[in-house]
Formats: sequence, structure tokens, C-alpha cells
Amino acid sequence: MASPEVATGERVVVSARAIEDLQSAYKAAIAAAGPAVVSVYSTQVVEGGGVMGALFGGPSGTRRGLGSGFIVDSQGYILTNNHVVEDADEIRVELADGRAFDAEVIGTDPPTDLALVRIEGPDLSAVELGDSDVVEVGDFVLAIGNPFGLPQTVSSGIVSAKGRANVGIVDYEDFIQTDAPINPGNSGGPLIDLRGRVVGINTAIASRSGGNNGIAFAIPVNMAIDVAAKLRDQGRVARGQLGVVISDLDEARAEQLGWEGPGVLIQDAPEGGPAHGAGLRGGDVITRLNGGAVSNMPAFRSDVAALPPGSKVRVRVWREGIERDFEVTLGELAQRPRPQRRR
Repeated sequence: MASPEVATGERVVVSARAIEDLQSAYKAAIAAAGPAVVSVYSTQVVEGGGVMGALFGGPSGTRRGLGSGFIVDSQGYILTNNHVVEDADEIRVELADGRAFDAEVIGTDPPTDLALVRIEGPDLSAVELGDSDVVEVGDFVLAIGNPFGLPQTVSSGIVSAKGRANVGIVDYEDFIQTDAPINPGNSGGPLIDLRGRVVGINTAIASRSGGNNGIAFAIPVNMAIDVAAKLRDQGRVARGQLGVVISDLDEARAEQLGWEGPGVLIQDAPEGGPAHGAGLRGGDVITRLNGGAVSNMPAFRSDVAALPPGSKVRVRVWREGIERDFEVTLGELAQRPRPQRRR
């Protein structure tokens, strides 16, 4: 017997079976990822006692924060946001099954707002990690976390945009934007697809009220995996530095230089830097990095920073009507101190 149909308009007909299949997919995804999603509670002792404690909402001179995270392997490693555990003196992690553990910070990376912490305990469930590169606008996604201290809260939406940069949240931005409701306490929790695979780490919202307005940003899981591996192995993230001051290439400047296509403009290649030593100079248009096309400044910065210091890169530039190739040995990017943040 054919499935009953629900008319939603003159041209669109959705079968009841399709609705049931979508609901089943939601439930299966939640069941797959939910056991690995954790609530993260942090405590920081604030010097000065009572008055400071009152200002920051905690007794006896303490500042308390809450967020989310997820277990990435059975050894107890947990990914979350740096701002969830930043400056914490104590971190407590509560699992979906009600167990609670003290957590140790393995490493933090403020430029991406990622942190890796660890707990020790038996029978730890881990998430399945997806591939954020294949995520497309319009894909259904779910957010699981601890908004306002309500553990295992699930919200749903779609991928609204990809590659969001210049948002001003962190140094290296390539955000997945979603309209899945995200609120304070969701930070560090997973954004999952309908197969229960993590595709992003919920990090921030655009809001005038401080609550969900339908615009949230998640760090792509592929970036998070790379950062987590470096934090686990080295306790820090060492980033490559080309040694140039760059800007996006606008149409007027591209026309003036005679270049047709994407690229980034070198404003300056300071003396003593890797790029200057290799022969690059201000006015060059970088068109390719290691054979790949250069699209815009944020993506280029992220691509260079993801490479280890000391590695050799091939840089193609447009100069005076000719494309030229250079080999540059990357330096190490110094990490800028960041101002302390209040949760």
C-alpha cells in the first residue's frame, strides 16, 4: 500500500514515510553522539574575595563557568573551547550517564579557541568524527550541549553558510554558520550531521540579546582535529610564518597590476623575514601556495599557519606581468598575548 501523503503546497508533496525517515535519522544521530557529549564546569579563584566573587557570580571569591565538550577517544581526551576552560583552577566534567570526573588541561590554542582536556575513567564513549570539507549549505545539523546548565539539550537547524571569516572572534576563522539554536553553555559542544558524526564545534553566536538569534558559528572539525593532534603531541600549536603583510586584492588594484583572477596582495615583506630572504617583495600578488589556488586573505593565512615552522613552501606570484615561483622556508609565528576574557 502506498504511504499516505501530506500536501504542503501546490507543487510540493511530502510522504509520511519521508517524515518518519527524517525523524528516525534525527533520533539515530542523537543516540550515536549523545553519550560522548559532556558538560564542562570550571572554577577560577578570584583574588580579592567577597566583592570580586559577588561581581563574578560566585561565592568566596570564585568565578564559575560552564560549557560543553565531547570525548574524541576512549582514552578520555575531550575537545572543547578554550574560553570554556581558560584560566580555570578546577575543571569538572559530567558525562551523559551522570558520572563526573576532574579534568586535566592537555593544551589550549587561543588563536582558534580550542582546548584539549582529559579525564580518566572506564567505558568512555567517543564520538565519530566527520569531514567538514564535504558539509554543504542546506545540510541538516544538530547541536548537543549544556545551554544554561541544561545537559544533553538538542537543537536542530541547517548549515547556513561556510567559510565565515573576518567575524572578529578568533585569529583563524573558517566558521560553519548554522541556525541551530545555540545559547550560553553550548560552547565547545558538537555540531553533528544526521549520521551522528561531528562536523563542527559550537563556539559563538551573533546576538544583540545574548541569546539565540539564529546565527551561530562552529569551528570546522577538520581544523579542530589538526589542532587537537598538535596539543596532544606537543601541548601547543606551532604555526608557520611566511613573513609578509598581506591584504585582499580588490578589482581596482588587480586591474592596475594586470592580474586577472583570485589572489592576495603583499603589502610588505619586511627585511629579515622568510619571504624577504626568498625574494618576495611588496606589490607581488600571491596566486598559488604549494600548487593550490589562493582565494582570499583569511584562507591563505590559515593555510600557511597550518604548516610546521621550518617547512619549505612553493609560492607563485604575479609580478610585472609575469608569474614567478619562489621557495620559502617558513619561520615560526609568535603567539600574540590575548586579553583576559570574562565568561
